[in-house]
Amino acid sequence: MVIEKESYAGQVLADVSKDPETTVFPYIIANPNSQIKMLHGDSEGYIALFKKIKNGSLQHHYKIDSIEKSLQPLLQADSYVSMNTFYTPKRLVTNLKQIRTSFVDIDCQNIDRSAEEISYLLKKEYFGISLPTPNLMIYSGRGLNLLWMLEPMSGLALERWEKLQRVIYKTVKSLGADNKALDASRVFRLAGSTNSKNNAQVFCEVFHENRISWNTFVKTYFPEILKRINNPYKAYKTRGKIKHIFNPYTLVQARMGDIEKLLELRGGNMTGCREYALFLYRYWALVERNNKDHAADLMLRINEAFSTPLPRREALADTKSAERYYDNDKSFRITHKRVIEWLSITPEEQKSMKTIIARSEKQRRDTIKQTERRRENGVRERSQYDASRKSKKMERLEKLRTLMTKSPQATQRELADMLGVSVMTVNRDIAEHNL
Repeated sequence: MVIEKESYAGQVLADVSKDPETTVFPYIIANPNSQIKMLHGDSEGYIALFKKIKNGSLQHHYKIDSIEKSLQPLLQADSYVSMNTFYTPKRLVTNLKQIRTSFVDIDCQNIDRSAEEISYLLKKEYFGISLPTPNLMIYSGRGLNLLWMLEPMSGLALERWEKLQRVIYKTVKSLGADNKALDASRVFRLAGSTNSKNNAQVFCEVFHENRISWNTFVKTYFPEILKRINNPYKAYKTRGKIKHIFNPYTLVQARMGDIEKLLELRGGNMTGCREYALFLYRYWALVERNNKDHAADLMLRINEAFSTPLPRREALADTKSAERYYDNDKSFRITHKRVIEWLSITPEEQKSMKTIIARSEKQRRDTIKQTERRRENGVRERSQYDASRKSKKMERLEKLRTLMTKSPQATQRELADMLGVSVMTVNRDIAEHNL
């Protein structure tokens, strides 16, 4: 099916009427209700509707059975819907209830190609080859969004879902994929709305309506992800020394201490990451003590230390998902890289952290330890070594001058024997210093 460029630029589109028994794929969706029903028809949790306005944005959350009546005000410019659902009316990754899609955002402007050209390349060279055919492709006005509907996954599966997101992005990176649009709280444009940048109407091209499991997606197209998950650690030698390894309890204690240190370094200013910091602290406190009241109290103490604390009720509500995650899966993990992103921890701040550090900071610390170990073993610093070499060379040159004065007829071989060095060294010294 070919999408004509002029229709993408602004023609009003209507949904293709379809009978489930006679549907011919692909077909067009230009109605937000059809789009949302397809993505979230059997969903649990809250769906976010988001709209850009002149001086900011509006955001509301609805369950699937009450969302249709709220759509009409959004059938204007710059309206969006969340790809996944949330426990409470809060569009945060820490509040995920169901992961329902994988996706990628392709900005055609980045490579100076039209959406029609990129769409043609995807259909001809990617779908069914290096990527499964997506359920739908959103023509967003200036680019394309590819969406794969997944069999619903718990929000606890965030880490392995993100691995799939990254490899999808890498697969279409050359087509203008946006690496900043891979998060689970992402929203994409609603069909039937318009893009204010060029007044183009947003619509979706539907290729099929079948959901795919994460395992099938990965096994069929990206089996290397499973290898990394099944073998997360590489054995390596530690030069005869046993490195300190945190157990789950000392690790969370260190992480909680790092949040406290971060709070101290910033003078209590945690604007932009308060909810993330409180969620992590509450979850780690649960792992440490297995006591919900104690964890909530500790979280509230941290909140009170903020220069602008959240209201008590809001802090408890926004971090309630920490208890749900703990109840459902006590092995819930999050990488230090993700924590650094959530809390916007700078390289300078990481120098004061115990565990929440990036690879570059870890390498810096390893370099310092190796240097200290060499000093303990008697290995001199480079400057000391260079100074010693220079002193020895000056001493050798002085001896060479004396010998050449006393024995002007001596050959370079004889001079080398008298100095206890090679003939090449004597030759180089004479040439460099005009002896």
